[in-house]
Amino acid sequence: MPYLWPLLQCPIYTSRFTAEILRRKLAEFDLAHRVPIIVVETGERRQIGPFNVQWLALTHSIPDPNALMIRTGIGNIFHSGDWKLDDHPLVGHGYSRETFTDLASEGVDAMVCDSTNATVAGHSISEAALHQGLLDAVRAAPGRVVVTCFGSNIARLHTLGLIARETGRYMGLLGRSLINMSGAARAAGIWDQADKLINLRTLLPAKERGSCRGYRQPG
Repeated sequence: MPYLWPLLQCPIYTSRFTAEILRRKLAEFDLAHRVPIIVVETGERRQIGPFNVQWLALTHSIPDPNALMIRTGIGNIFHSGDWKLDDHPLVGHGYSRETFTDLASEGVDAMVCDSTNATVAGHSISEAALHQGLLDAVRAAPGRVVVTCFGSNIARLHTLGLIARETGRYMGLLGRSLINMSGAARAAGIWDQADKLINLRTLLPAKERGSCRGYRQPG
């Protein structure tokens, strides 16, 4: 976005969580006060030029994703990024099957989408199903446990935070993306307040703590 916006210089419509992430990225390029960011709510409809755009709730590993129904005078376009349908998401809004069956009744002239393994038969399991396996692995570990994951997977961090409490451990985050994403989740109100993070400096040997400069703890 920092590279694309100077070419287009147009308003950006997005959800609250994505807006928090975007503001952090734009600040790195001294664009935070130049780019107009318009936060929209799920289900909201906006008239943007000739396009009537509606945000529709989906689920994925990143919280609160949306698809778009774009209505025009000559046809309706359904546009979606990645999705992972989860009937019981741990974080963020869920989705309604009726939302999309209603679109079919209305009529869709074109569908634009791109989702990993969308053409593969079957259904992904819920994020909630990972809890017991992770709990067993962490509980059996005699010392420190290191878990890697995408920074945007706030639900996984929620699961790990819960497991830390269940096993009498403390959770800390290492890595710029994880720290930025957790901070955005707090600002957007989708971070479990029961998850207390220890300072990342306590996770590293003394000789490596100098590399932590520039990191900010969430909150």
